[in-house]
Amino acid sequence: MAQNTFTIVTRINPNDLDALDRLLSGIGHDVEKNEYVRFVEIASLHMAGIVIAAGDPRFPPILIFESNFDGTADEYLAELVTHGRAGLDAIYSKCEGYPAETARTDAAIMAYLRERSLPAAACFVGLPGQTVASIRNAIAVREEINRFLDAETAKNSIRGLSAFEIRDRIVAHLERESPVKPEIPPITFSSYRRVAQRNTILAWLLGGAIGIILSPLLVIWILAVRYLELREQKMVPQPDPPVDERTYAMEDLFTQNHLATIGIVKDNPIRRFTIRTAVALVGIMFQRILLRGGFGGVFTLHFAHVVWLDEGRRILLLTGYDGSALEYLGNFTDTAGYYLNSAYGNVRNYPPCKWLIGRGAASANGFANWARQHMQYTPLFYSAYPQETVLNLMNDLDIRDHLAAAKSEPEVERLLKLL
Repeated sequence: MAQNTFTIVTRINPNDLDALDRLLSGIGHDVEKNEYVRFVEIASLHMAGIVIAAGDPRFPPILIFESNFDGTADEYLAELVTHGRAGLDAIYSKCEGYPAETARTDAAIMAYLRERSLPAAACFVGLPGQTVASIRNAIAVREEINRFLDAETAKNSIRGLSAFEIRDRIVAHLERESPVKPEIPPITFSSYRRVAQRNTILAWLLGGAIGIILSPLLVIWILAVRYLELREQKMVPQPDPPVDERTYAMEDLFTQNHLATIGIVKDNPIRRFTIRTAVALVGIMFQRILLRGGFGGVFTLHFAHVVWLDEGRRILLLTGYDGSALEYLGNFTDTAGYYLNSAYGNVRNYPPCKWLIGRGAASANGFANWARQHMQYTPLFYSAYPQETVLNLMNDLDIRDHLAAAKSEPEVERLLKLL
């Protein structure tokens, strides 16, 4: 089952901004047990975040509600209304256009949310094809195996056994005694590797052919972008609005964290064309071709997607990631900066790029300062597996899906070392 994303953007009633802020902050402090939205009962929901973007006086204050889930948007919205009707009423009654109290049927609320949803211009999934149930099962299987091995070690019953013998005991326990049974999906996470390899070869062949055909236009376009880069470096940058200081206080509190940034696209037709093309190509690359293996070598990203705001005048990036914000941003500087540069080099006040993909994010301080200056306050963030990193989950899936089937001793030893 494919994972999907759904982003609802609504204008906040100016007189209700403070009350909405307090409400969401309260829900966020007890996201799993709050009385408004029972996120834990929404079986399809991987991650959700609610963002208040109200610090830029050039734009009206907006509320952004992003969700990453399994299945269709209609199925997810039905679950959201079922398990969060009180919260939706409390939250969106403070936003423009929400149905009057006498007209708040479930159907009317779903229609309101659907009408204010914005499509993802590009999205990334760290564990494609894995449902919430599959991920939770992999976690439970690994925990059960560790519990079993701890008990066997305490009894000194596996000392001196070979890797194959230990594996066979684990498999026998899971089959006969364990309360948790491995639920291996028809298409495993590792199978995406072969699909990605095939897709990459095809993409190179197709991209090379298109590049040759369009090479004159590509040369003109790249030279035009370089001309703009040189000209813009001489311009005095417009100051950015201040950041809500609470945004920094929300960093690094948990194993998983949330980051939302909004940038203003440079007001130039070449820049607008370039950023839309770059975002679309990066989205196709990671959603249709590479499929797995991290975002350009960054293995801390669970979900990410880009949404255009204000008819393309602004670009919104929403991400759920592991670890500290500065380390997370540093990972992009080290390994995936060219992906960011190709798009964000067309955004105001981003560190200057060279030939579209050079420099930019390679300036660690400049990139981190830009990202932090454009962060938006996220009072509420939910994850269905909040203590797990992407790398840990990849290991859990590897163990569950392949331990019983492994045929070589080196492969069995490799899997056992992941425990």
